[in-house]
Amino acid sequence: MRASGRPGMRQDYALLATAVALSLGRFDPAFVPLEFAGLTANQLLFYAIGVYLTGAVLSHYRGWPPLGLFGSSLLLLGVWAVISSYWSPSGYQGLAKSISYVAVFGAALNFAMRLTTEEIISASRNGALAVVAVCVILALALPNSAGTTVFHDGAWRGVFLQKNVLGRAALILAILCIVSFLCLRGRREVTLALLGSVLAGVALWKSQSLTAIIGLGIFIAALPLLYGVRLAGPRTRLWLGCGAVLCLPFLALLFQPVLELVSDLTDRSATLTGRVPLWEFALSQLSARPWNGFGVEGFFGHEAAAPFQALTGWLPEHAHNGFIDLALEFGLVGLVLFAASFAAFVWNTPRAVGETKVISLFMLAIIILVITMNLTESNLYRSSNTVWLLYTIVGLHAVALRRTIAARSRVQPTRRHTRLPVNQVAFR
Repeated sequence: MRASGRPGMRQDYALLATAVALSLGRFDPAFVPLEFAGLTANQLLFYAIGVYLTGAVLSHYRGWPPLGLFGSSLLLLGVWAVISSYWSPSGYQGLAKSISYVAVFGAALNFAMRLTTEEIISASRNGALAVVAVCVILALALPNSAGTTVFHDGAWRGVFLQKNVLGRAALILAILCIVSFLCLRGRREVTLALLGSVLAGVALWKSQSLTAIIGLGIFIAALPLLYGVRLAGPRTRLWLGCGAVLCLPFLALLFQPVLELVSDLTDRSATLTGRVPLWEFALSQLSARPWNGFGVEGFFGHEAAAPFQALTGWLPEHAHNGFIDLALEFGLVGLVLFAASFAAFVWNTPRAVGETKVISLFMLAIIILVITMNLTESNLYRSSNTVWLLYTIVGLHAVALRRTIAARSRVQPTRRHTRLPVNQVAFR
């Protein structure tokens, strides 16, 4: 969908597409030779956009913007991140990182309030499409650099440093294309979604990222299921929710056998490339600081993670699990604040009927994306990360849309307007 003619909308549309493109992963300095304080060129530009839009939000809203439980929880999480820099061994670097969370929140609030749901989907897809297209072209043109990866000969990485980052970018593009097919109309949108699907499929396959391929399979299987559940009545959803909670212990018991089966079928290690022992070590360290965590950027690369490096010779950048990383850095306080935001996100997901069908499908897609992308990778509460950016934007957008619909429902019918334009029961 093209940006509408509303004042400033074209700029916001272009900025969102740019922000998504820049947040897909760290660009290799060999292709974009600019670094500062450990940040690559795309990260620096992404944070500059965040600061600019945060300033725009502060100057635009004279009162308190509508945040709801979702936005309030994320804002408190950002404040807690700033506070946690006090005990983080990262020092001023941790403080700068925590401030970036607040800047990204401000940018997300700007996009959520000024763009329509269709514009958010379209701009996000176009941003991801542009980067994946560049990656495919680079991999074909430069097979000995962009078309291969250290330790994984022949695995495409494109403009990124690692093949799994390209796999993640391709997965995000594929999901956005699926949502575009379901929600957007017009020949241009269908053409771009089709082109994006082809490029995402090629990048997924050539990156050899098994995690991203499995994630796409889970998404395709889970979206119709969640869509059907959201259409069901409240009593059915309650029973299904209780059943899901009761199944968790059984799923935990099946984890190891399933892991061994997947390992046998794919000829890969049952430790998920070292992830399982990493998770065991990280969880064992939570007891040292259960409430406040080790602070922003305060665990990996510091003394707390030194025993794992001494034992395995591997120095990971994160726990390869977003939920564990969140608990390590911000403790139970941070975990509770995120859980509150996620519960509010799920609660705010409207029924997929009438005018709210588009936002409902998009929110269901984000729910699946957040869960699947944080089981074996760390994409949770990362300031320059597309998954977190979309989660924040869509969650805040749903709060604003919910309040708009509530305001419309309070309008008394007149002779010229005898029916409400939006299904009043959509959010029940």
